[in-house]
Amino acid sequence: MNSRISLSLHIKQEWLAFFSFCATLLVMLIIGVLGIYIIDVPTTSYFVFGGMMTGVTVGMKVGK
Repeated sequence: MNSRISLSLHIKQEWLAFFSFCATLLVMLIIGVLGIYIIDVPTTSYFVFGGMMTGVTVGMKVGK
């Protein structure tokens, strides 16, 4: 999966985890803002989703 992402985004393998982490933070920020102002996102769902996204990002770095 890491190689597919790096090939489609043209990112070097050593920077893939960094960009994935930045994308995770950006997505979590967007979901958080939407949860505050537009839709009601339960806190538990928000943290479970954030944990899964962070776990995938850490797995990309460790699985390198």
